[in-house]
Amino acid sequence: MKRALSWVLVGAAVVGCQPHVDTQDFESRIRKRIAELGLPPGKVTCPKEVEVHPGAMFTCSIEIAAKPYDLDVTIVDLKGSGDAEINLTTQWRGGSAIVGTKLAPVLEAAMTKTLGIPVKVDCGAPLRFIDPKHQVRCDLTAGASKYGLLTTFDAKDDPTDWKLDPPALLKSKLEEILTPSVREKTVPDASVTCGSEPMIARPADGIVHCAIAAGGKTGKIAVTVDEALDVKRWDVE
Repeated sequence: MKRALSWVLVGAAVVGCQPHVDTQDFESRIRKRIAELGLPPGKVTCPKEVEVHPGAMFTCSIEIAAKPYDLDVTIVDLKGSGDAEINLTTQWRGGSAIVGTKLAPVLEAAMTKTLGIPVKVDCGAPLRFIDPKHQVRCDLTAGASKYGLLTTFDAKDDPTDWKLDPPALLKSKLEEILTPSVREKTVPDASVTCGSEPMIARPADGIVHCAIAAGGKTGKIAVTVDEALDVKRWDVE
């Protein structure tokens, strides 16, 4: 859902010296539009009579999946009299909104492909409002671990970038990077294991602990990872 939507009420009954319009038809159209977006439409309540003139504003209360939302409506212009045509624009009170139930599966498919591991994404509420940093935060679950997934949107409300919070490394990628170096400095058949979870959150101190095994012997190494998630060095513990 974009920041604003345009609506036209055709055949709206406009009466009196100061024109008014009954908004029942508009309520029906809102419910239909909410359903078209794949959301469960609930109760829609708009003021019963609204004065009609360019710039006039009113607010409708909309219930979606038992959550209340306010939709601000502005009358743009009025064409004709009697059964008139009224042009309206709308904006969610919370700002630009994204349909969370549609965003989640898109992000889930993209992140599964990018990371190369199965993940689950949950964006929570049916409508998610883009924050001042043009971001929406969802939850990403990989294995038994959960991360924040911050998705950035452009001026058209299209997703352009993402990052995990906290930053995390792929376990398999880290092991792949470490193994040649560990084998070079220990024995040719050494193996490296960095835990059991498919992703590893970068600790605040940047030190990730992994296990090494070779010839029936085991040990531990401390791996230094910088803020860009690059491996800088490792040391035997």
